[in-house]
Amino acid sequence: MTLFENGRTCGDYLERVSNDGETDKCRGSSIVFLSSDNSIEKTTNDCKNDPSNSEEFMLKFYRRTTNSVIIFSLFSICVVLIAIIFYKPTVIPPNHYYVTPETFQLKIDKMNERFSNQDDIFWLKIKKLGFRHLKRVFKNDSNEQQPFTMLIAGYDGTNLTMKCFLKDLGLAFTDKNYNTLISEGTSKESLDKQIQESLNSLQKYVVVTNIEQMTLETASIFMNYADEHIISSQISFPKSTIIMTAEMPFSFPENNANYNRIKEEEKVMKYFVNEIWGHDKNKASPLWSRIGNVVVLLKPENWADKQCS
Repeated sequence: MTLFENGRTCGDYLERVSNDGETDKCRGSSIVFLSSDNSIEKTTNDCKNDPSNSEEFMLKFYRRTTNSVIIFSLFSICVVLIAIIFYKPTVIPPNHYYVTPETFQLKIDKMNERFSNQDDIFWLKIKKLGFRHLKRVFKNDSNEQQPFTMLIAGYDGTNLTMKCFLKDLGLAFTDKNYNTLISEGTSKESLDKQIQESLNSLQKYVVVTNIEQMTLETASIFMNYADEHIISSQISFPKSTIIMTAEMPFSFPENNANYNRIKEEEKVMKYFVNEIWGHDKNKASPLWSRIGNVVVLLKPENWADKQCS
């Protein structure tokens, strides 16, 4: 085996290069290195003839490369984990106090169980139309948004049932406080101001009770809030939900087997158009087309007298 300076072998030289950081290059059949006295020396390909030293060098190189890859991978994982832990996405709060459409559906289903005397069409109207309205609100597309108005007409003697129903319905739409406006003795200007104050806030849900006590002039304010037939961009409060209530002068039919929902709803329409606002039918009919766009008739619940007083 060829000896280098001071009697070192090729293996000793490779070890020296690895430990001392001196420069070496294997070029063809020679090894060129820098000796201690800065003279250039050359030797033949003894490295090539000593496979054990070459394998040892490659093994060390492989180990160091593998360790570097592992360390880099662990570092990258740590960076990702830290980013996940401390990342706070920008959440834009909604510009309303509505619950999600899915939450609304679940709450209406619970109401269905409690107010079991109401028929399927009653719940279908509320659930389907309410869900569609909230879906549009959360989509936040101004081209599709329309105000949602509904008249809940209660039979004579259902005032306690109405009280509990309105409370649960409000919680189905929103988890914040909302305004319940009393129609009796309220002027058109005062009622209009109260509605606008609410709808200009984040609370878009409003209840107006006993609209049968309004004059035609006062009730005409709903022409501005309940019009679903004009261009969306021209609607002042497209996210609004206005629930109106009225107590009818007729009672729930005793013979429930012959109950006809359509005829009962027609009685509500005739009561408003012919009796309450009958002195000016030219104005009464267009107003009813807004107020009576969605009408549901609330039947009395037997438990209401004890639980809703």
